[in-house]
Amino acid sequence: MITPLVRDLHDAGRLRVWSLIITILGDVAHPHGGTMSMSDLLTLTDHMDIDQGAIRTALSRLSKEEWVIAKKTGRTSAYAFSHGGRAAFESASAQVYAPRYAPESDAWVIAVLPPQRAKDRQAMQKTLAETNALQSQSGVALWPATLAPKMGYLEQLGCLSFVGDLDRVPSWAKAEFPPPEAELLAKRFIAKYQEIGNSDTPLPALDAMVARILILHDWRRMVLRYPAVPAALQPDVWTMTAAHALVVKVYKGLLSQSESGPISLKARAILDARF
Repeated sequence: MITPLVRDLHDAGRLRVWSLIITILGDVAHPHGGTMSMSDLLTLTDHMDIDQGAIRTALSRLSKEEWVIAKKTGRTSAYAFSHGGRAAFESASAQVYAPRYAPESDAWVIAVLPPQRAKDRQAMQKTLAETNALQSQSGVALWPATLAPKMGYLEQLGCLSFVGDLDRVPSWAKAEFPPPEAELLAKRFIAKYQEIGNSDTPLPALDAMVARILILHDWRRMVLRYPAVPAALQPDVWTMTAAHALVVKVYKGLLSQSESGPISLKARAILDARF
């Protein structure tokens, strides 16, 4: 059942092996103390038909960029997140493993971007994207009030910012905020993982772990690239909500199949808190 998933991994364009390793260290190693031996990592990536040389090259890059640290005991190598890498993973986890797709908030910080040249506007949108802003095509950004940048920071950027609610949203706004690219990716995501989501047949432990990694990796890349759209701004057809429901169902179903060994109470608590 995982053969089509592995094939799609290689057919979807240039494989960013370093990004996949971050998913593996975060999703698989993190609950169990954070360290993964090279042999265990290669067991997983061999099952995904990824060249071992590509894995070593990616680990070297991640080490140089201080995402991971190497640990050696004799001839045995292992890898774990660096302090910065772990902090980045844990910061993103709230979005990746959210139990609900759409954020809920009684108050929202809304920022209107200043008039700018196209190049300057793109630079500001990139800056705001780093704060997990949901941005419209016409230059408006918003955040749940509890997660928004400080008003003073937005004022320094030249934005007109204020706190409001989304109780009365005009219909045009529902075409401004949801990114069309996210809708397309969500449909592809569902088509890719629907079969495994509908299957009642248990997978072997290694197959289940690879399937778990791949669906989480695809979801992680999608949800971090496109911040969740609150229900009030969703158009009539918005497949990201269904994609979230599918990843929750598949991930939870694969947990018991993929975690075949003894699990500590701490690891169980971390895994149970996901989604």
